[in-house]
Amino acid sequence: MKSNSIKAILLALLTIGWNAKGDVYKESGGVVVIDAIHYDYHNFEFTDAAIPHHFHVQPDDDGKNTPDHPWGDTPDQEFQNSRSGHYLRILPDNGSNKGNCPTCPNENVGFPPYAEYKVDITTLGTYQLYLRQVGFDGGSDSFFAQILEFAPPGPGPNFYRYAPDPDGADFDALRNNPGDAATENQGWSGYAAPAPRVDGGGGEVPALYNITKAGLYTIRMSQREDGAGVDAVCLQLASLPAPSGKGPAESVVSTTAPPYVRAVDPTPGQQQVPPDNGLSCEIVDAARKVNVSSISVTVNGAKVTPVVTQNGKITSVKYSGPLFPSGQQVSWSVTYNDDGTPAKTYTESFPFTVLAFAPIPPSFAVPAGSVDTSKPGFKVRTAQTDGVGSLPQNSIARAEAALNGTLIDPNTGSSYANNATPGPNSDGSYDEPAIINYDKAPDVGHGNFLQPGNPDVLFPGLPGSNGSDDNTAMEAITWLDLQPGVYRMVVNSDDNFRVSVAPDPHDKAGLVLGEFDDPAGRGATDSLFIFVVEKAGIYPFRLVWENGGGDSNVEWFTQNVFGRRALINDKAAAGYVKAYRSGPSYPYATKFTTSPYGFAMDFKDNGGIVVNKDSVKITVDGAAVSAAVTKAGSVTSISYTSPTILTSGSTHTIGLAYNDSATPPVSHSRDIDFTVQAYATLPASYAAGAADTSKPGFSVRVNEIDAGGATVQPNTIAYTEQQLSGTVTNSATGKPYDNVATPNGNSFIYTETGAINYDATSDSGANGNFPNDARMPGFPGTSGSTDNAAAEILTYLTLPAGLVTMGVNSDDGFRLSPAASVDSSQNALTLGVFDGGRGSADTIFSFYVPTAGTYPMRLIWENGNGGANVEWFSVDSTGKKTLINDTAAGAIKAYRAAASAPPPPAEKPKIDSATIASGTITIKWSNGGTLESATSITGGTWTSTGNSSGTFSEAATGAAKFYRVKR
Repeated sequence: MKSNSIKAILLALLTIGWNAKGDVYKESGGVVVIDAIHYDYHNFEFTDAAIPHHFHVQPDDDGKNTPDHPWGDTPDQEFQNSRSGHYLRILPDNGSNKGNCPTCPNENVGFPPYAEYKVDITTLGTYQLYLRQVGFDGGSDSFFAQILEFAPPGPGPNFYRYAPDPDGADFDALRNNPGDAATENQGWSGYAAPAPRVDGGGGEVPALYNITKAGLYTIRMSQREDGAGVDAVCLQLASLPAPSGKGPAESVVSTTAPPYVRAVDPTPGQQQVPPDNGLSCEIVDAARKVNVSSISVTVNGAKVTPVVTQNGKITSVKYSGPLFPSGQQVSWSVTYNDDGTPAKTYTESFPFTVLAFAPIPPSFAVPAGSVDTSKPGFKVRTAQTDGVGSLPQNSIARAEAALNGTLIDPNTGSSYANNATPGPNSDGSYDEPAIINYDKAPDVGHGNFLQPGNPDVLFPGLPGSNGSDDNTAMEAITWLDLQPGVYRMVVNSDDNFRVSVAPDPHDKAGLVLGEFDDPAGRGATDSLFIFVVEKAGIYPFRLVWENGGGDSNVEWFTQNVFGRRALINDKAAAGYVKAYRSGPSYPYATKFTTSPYGFAMDFKDNGGIVVNKDSVKITVDGAAVSAAVTKAGSVTSISYTSPTILTSGSTHTIGLAYNDSATPPVSHSRDIDFTVQAYATLPASYAAGAADTSKPGFSVRVNEIDAGGATVQPNTIAYTEQQLSGTVTNSATGKPYDNVATPNGNSFIYTETGAINYDATSDSGANGNFPNDARMPGFPGTSGSTDNAAAEILTYLTLPAGLVTMGVNSDDGFRLSPAASVDSSQNALTLGVFDGGRGSADTIFSFYVPTAGTYPMRLIWENGNGGANVEWFSVDSTGKKTLINDTAAGAIKAYRAAASAPPPPAEKPKIDSATIASGTITIKWSNGGTLESATSITGGTWTSTGNSSGTFSEAATGAAKFYRVKR
């Protein structure tokens, strides 16, 4: 839980003596260069550690123990060939990696420690950001860098991750492009991986920013790995030759700069701001000074009252108000005047998004004295089955069914047996009096809590009687003692989990506070979620966990504002949350399902309370509705179907009221919130007319890049589109990469009359859900590799009216849109997407079809390296998956053409080479078209050569000449 007093102390320390010169450096001729030690502002890590991570000026700060550097630390290594003999270094070098922190907002990008540099740009154009930055090894070399004014919702990119090569503590040895050995010993790196990549390396592209407006810009460098060092920063027009050696001289300081804003918190563009985060910045006097009395702050257009303090040329502005609303996009701004005559007014705006959180209803607190506080801990129940039925192996749905005994074996039609060893309690559970820190094998090093303080222990009841730890699930029931305030709770899991709170902890319709539910599963990883407690009390909680296969673990803990962790019920940890395993019982939902058409619930009598089904009344969003209510034994079943489909992503509240069967009857009520699954709507105007049933299947266009064994595909959809368009440039040649996929005749387009069930690396693979994978056409290419691969799959699908659910199993990314080509306006609508790298895994998505018909579809797929597969299928209401265009009953049919639709466009013409030998220029091109020439690109007249053969030669004499291919 947050400690406001401690945070206030640290925020004050952050500004003591860390203001440096406060200079603005002027760009000239499209170049601005700053030595790293001449930062405008830098700070240290927000932590309660004895020595926070900080930017250490080496060697000036070595052994220094002053108010602005009170740690007296000294690095044990020196970097070579600094421009000035002084450089910045992130210390202490104790193995911290802020790029691997999924519980940190924005993955720690732009967070302390960071250093800021202010630049004044007057020459407009596309700039490239170069860093003279290295490390000793792969664990001490990476930085994040960004220009804050480009943060979302600005033009982007939000940030770049720099991972220099080679490592070796020599600034002069730095490559411009880490993936290109030909740029070694250049001394600068202008290539980095764009957001959202925060990993340790790969995916580097030119670090570009298109500056279209003159003014002041803020370059912020923040820690990824400690131990890294930076010597200088260069922002220059991308059209200029890359800096080399020590680089250009440092730029001059502006003598005309206005007062400006720096040290903005939250980081502009941050996507996960905690709701109790305050707002702060500094206004710095430059050639002109700020009029302190003129400063005002607004939050989403509403004026608020900040705390303003001045210390010399620095004016601090802080605001701390009520909690920001959950998930809200916020834009706050500071407005101020300078001291000129007449005064000039400035307004700086800073956007961010609040991390979604849940306020726990006070009514969920159980009555005082109803919890047995002599029984600390949890009730833990486990399950292990021999199969997964029709549900994804890694899914909370599969875990719930296994725990309920309702996971159906499709071979027998009966439930799988639970192979876990049952506990001694009547419900098969175990008493866990201590903590949740479980692993399939003790002390194997998964998660955060390890030996000697918190050794992992085996899951109760596992492995199963068949000796397996696959297809496992666990339920942990407890009552947590909570005080008013903001809580940061974390589950580290391999694979999925869900934490909920409800009047009874067993309730399946409880308020979900946090979850990770991905068919791809994951290794041991933290998931942070935030909730707010309004009333002190003891609240019923439920943790559900599952493992598909391989390693498995789960930890359940809280962390304070500094990130300090405490396992729930760990009495040895400061600030731990108390947990109890025995509390009161109330009726609860044993099943709760929702869809865009309504909901269904089974409500079980419990704790001596028997529901009178005839008294049940249901409201939706406060309005009474007609729901079907039946009862069998102790379970009351309630279902409601909306007369119209509910809006995608909309949130609704179910009001459940009933009387019990006591004499006299007692009235009970509760509210249950649910959010409609996200779905796209497919406009009827997108229909393409009747399908051409003589052309079943798909048109598959393939592309592959030969990067000499290196991986250049950064696993993003944006890059995939560039690759498919043939516009990815080889930095070594300055020309687009050739398509080295195996051609189909004179094109790279193949016809697939069956289904999309491809493996690019095997002729009969078994990746995904469907066996007997077919070899993806065109791969491996002429390089013998399947790396850096992409495909575009075009078809027309005959779809029924209503909600359609589909899935794509892919390794790596994909995107599905209702378009017949990339140029179609319909390509802007996304039906399903996974934008990133992964092993073979499902992404399930739904879309609404108001009118039955035949619709164009465009599926693109990519693979960076390693395994590579793609399956495209539909999913019915029972969870059954069927390949698109399969021969199986119920398969959605696919066709390569539709009666009223134009044929898919052929690939665009492309110039493959242009060479001059013996005074003759020879030009070769592919994909058709006629070669044209002109003596000027701007204003010149293009003249046809009359040649459309794909090869053309003529004398290379006279004035400059330009060529293009036009079709």
